[in-house]
Amino acid sequence: MLIFLFIFFIVGNVWIYSLAGESWDNPSSPKYCDRVLYLYAFWTITLTYIGLFLLLCSYLCLLLGLYILKWSIVGRRR
Repeated sequence: MLIFLFIFFIVGNVWIYSLAGESWDNPSSPKYCDRVLYLYAFWTITLTYIGLFLLLCSYLCLLLGLYILKWSIVGRRR
């Protein structure tokens, strides 16, 4: 199930971001998409990437803090 969701997420990214520069809100266009639906999908994916970026930054800051703490504790013992 996780593999399916990951693949579906990637396909959704390609599908949504490929329409970003085109006229997707023209009803006569073959790539027509409802405005609310498109914007919801666009911002959901974009906020997911922002959240993953913030999570990664938090994790790296935590690792850096733990490294500095370990270095300061080991430095005191010598």
